[in-house]
Amino acid sequence: MALTLEQAADTVLDYSVHRAGGVPGVVAMATGRKANFYEGAVGKRELGKDPPMTLDTVMALFSTTKAITGMAVMQLVEEGRIGLADAARQYVPEIAEIQVLEGFDDRGQPKMRAPKRDITVADLMLHTAGFSYELFSDDDLKYRTAKAIPTVVSCRFASIRSVLLHDPGERWTYGVNIEWLGRIVEQQRGKRLGEVFKERIFDP
Repeated sequence: MALTLEQAADTVLDYSVHRAGGVPGVVAMATGRKANFYEGAVGKRELGKDPPMTLDTVMALFSTTKAITGMAVMQLVEEGRIGLADAARQYVPEIAEIQVLEGFDDRGQPKMRAPKRDITVADLMLHTAGFSYELFSDDDLKYRTAKAIPTVVSCRFASIRSVLLHDPGERWTYGVNIEWLGRIVEQQRGKRLGEVFKERIFDP
């Protein structure tokens, strides 16, 4: 007997929570043009505590705005206002101050140098600028600690003014690239990013 979509999805969620090494809790929804056609919640809201995960559990959703920011950037490219090959410093001059980390001295202080070339808009789009997140890089965390740079979850501009782990274009590293693109969108539109999203993406 074939499983229904709901039964199959429930099984996946149950497995995600109850297998060894699974997550504490999970919420999943699937939507069509008019309404959700699946909603499910399994597990606990927090490790070691009793409240169950529910459909209305409030949680942080990381990286979900990246695609939307990318769309806002590509609208600017389509309009001819910016180019993917443009140096990002043309729009956000502060990015030119950021240097490449070459290691740490005996006192734990960062050893820095200028990047070999400018960071481009394309580098930011492709995560090849050299930025990371402290969650994924011990060196980024050590640099932030040495320089008292706030965590990225603080949502402060100072938190993305960190360090490059390699030269722009050298390789792929997941980091604060799209946050910088958000600044470019704000600079070009003269509005906060949320307002741009509403006016040019969500409302249409």
